[in-house]
Amino acid sequence: MDDEVFEEIDRLRARVRALEENLSRNTHHRTPSIRMEDLNVAGPIALEPVISRTQREFEFGDRIVQRRVNEFLFCRCGRRLDQTRVLRCQMCSQLVCEDCAVLYHGKVHCLWCFQRIHDLTKSDYKILLCVASGITDTNDIFRITGVPPQMVEDRIRRFMDIYVTKKAACFREFFFSVLRLTDAGADALASYEDIFGSDHDSMFVKRRIKGFIQAEETQRLEKMLKKVVRRES
Repeated sequence: MDDEVFEEIDRLRARVRALEENLSRNTHHRTPSIRMEDLNVAGPIALEPVISRTQREFEFGDRIVQRRVNEFLFCRCGRRLDQTRVLRCQMCSQLVCEDCAVLYHGKVHCLWCFQRIHDLTKSDYKILLCVASGITDTNDIFRITGVPPQMVEDRIRRFMDIYVTKKAACFREFFFSVLRLTDAGADALASYEDIFGSDHDSMFVKRRIKGFIQAEETQRLEKMLKKVVRRES
């Protein structure tokens, strides 16, 4: 970016010198005055942390030569940034669009800086979503999310004691272990909810989870009802 700016300045200076030489040959023109104005508005390079638009105006006698350079910034996702929908990452100071910004612990992070804290894929998000809903069987998670059982097992093994745990929370769980989210897992899931939660496939998985839980509850009530009927008979 700096090299491009200096090259542009050198070209403008050369142009000014050429115009001054032409004007000096013509005694009918008065001494030229130069007005330069720099405005901070929308700017050019994807990873450049500063937005800028530069306008330069040269006045030579009655003639005004105006050069306006409009440069627009683009987020790393490819969306063009504008002044109404742009945020600055408080970790790397780069500008990002609203869709690539994550509010984490009261600070704005770009998606790429946030992934250094919690590096999860959408499949990981779906698996944690199932675990948070009490669905821990790998085949059940596969039927709900479509993530292959082997991949589910690998992810849970990788997440163990980081995002998920089987540590007993009560006396009963010393004999019947239960997979649950850790504090870090809940933190990561809540943050990725803002990133993936509104996607169509994520909404579909949430509906599948809701349907699965309702079906499990219906089966449990039916079993209880059958026991009651047997006792009364």
